[in-house]
Amino acid sequence: MTRVLYARVPLVHGSWWLAWTEDGVCAGAGPEWDEARFVSWIRRRHDGDVAGGDPAAVPDGIDWRFVPSGFRRDVLRACARIPAGQTRTYGQLAVEAGHPGAARAVGTAMATNPLPPIVPCHRVVRGDGRIGEYGAGGPARKAEMLVREGVVVRDGVVAS
Repeated sequence: MTRVLYARVPLVHGSWWLAWTEDGVCAGAGPEWDEARFVSWIRRRHDGDVAGGDPAAVPDGIDWRFVPSGFRRDVLRACARIPAGQTRTYGQLAVEAGHPGAARAVGTAMATNPLPPIVPCHRVVRGDGRIGEYGAGGPARKAEMLVREGVVVRDGVVAS
């Protein structure tokens, strides 16, 4: 049985909850979550051992075990490849994931991303350049994260 460790980990975008296995990070949650909520979320998805870990011991890589295979995993894997300082529209990400025409479904995959900020869904914006919503802290946090990465955001719109 796989053991999942977790800790609040300081990242460039603040202190986030991360969970990991020996294969990589398998879950994440924003700074607004408390420990009890994060552990409960992990336990609902994992029936093995869950324990606090050392924030300095978070491994590189992603363990995709909490993401079912298929469309959603395809989209999240494509999102994980978006470099810091760049954005993609939902439509562009659909194409990159091999599912052209599925922009709305990409939005749903982003809204249910179990790996923020490791899978950087904050880098995905609307087709008109508006940053849109962000489940891990709202549009203001999404804008702040993008600006911190060097993206120009004016009045909630990514400058081209």
